[in-house]
Amino acid sequence: MTQRLTLVGGRGRELPALLDRPTGTGAVRGMVVLAHGAGGTSLTPFIAHAAEGLTAAGWAVLRFDFGYSAVGGRPGRADREDGPERADYLAALAAAADALSAPRPIVAAGKSYGGRVATFLLASDLPPGDPALLERVAGLLVFGYPVAPPSGPRPADVEALRAVGRPILVVQGSRDPLGPLPALESAMTGIAGASIAVVAGGDHSYRAPGGREVVARLESEAIAAAVPWLDALG
Repeated sequence: MTQRLTLVGGRGRELPALLDRPTGTGAVRGMVVLAHGAGGTSLTPFIAHAAEGLTAAGWAVLRFDFGYSAVGGRPGRADREDGPERADYLAALAAAADALSAPRPIVAAGKSYGGRVATFLLASDLPPGDPALLERVAGLLVFGYPVAPPSGPRPADVEALRAVGRPILVVQGSRDPLGPLPALESAMTGIAGASIAVVAGGDHSYRAPGGREVVARLESEAIAAAVPWLDALG
């Protein structure tokens, strides 16, 4: 069951959003706020696939477009404290909290860039918005963390990951050129409650030689890897 929403994000921009709810009769386990990657939208195939898989597992999913995507612009720096993307993400968290009964957890999630925005937001010393809202966020889920792209390491991202203060799961392709496993493992070593799920053979977008059928299988593996971690939070 999918409901169309319109959020108001940074710079007063209207953000298209979709609220996907489980169709079964059981209780909703919680809500995943899912942000897209730098070049995507809430309708990007992987984001749609993830929403389908997570709702099938009993989790509601709120996916939304960042403001720059809605107007055909370019993404800002994820580590920018006053960036409109953080306000966009907060608007999505607020909508998730309004749609979810209080005892259920909210999980901040994102693909690549969307996961970076969520990471920096949760790691902020003085984040904007309602502190009580951020306190409801029970964990951070990132599908493909670009912690060490070919242009060089991102020490600010490592520092942010260490400051999240919540359980973290990164689902990473074993062939990800933007976040090679040794670099990601080094970045996450010693972070309490942090773990990595490896998608064997997948690149940054869980693609691999063999065509769409292989990509669909690897995407499904990435999404399935998140479910037991989410259920432990729920």
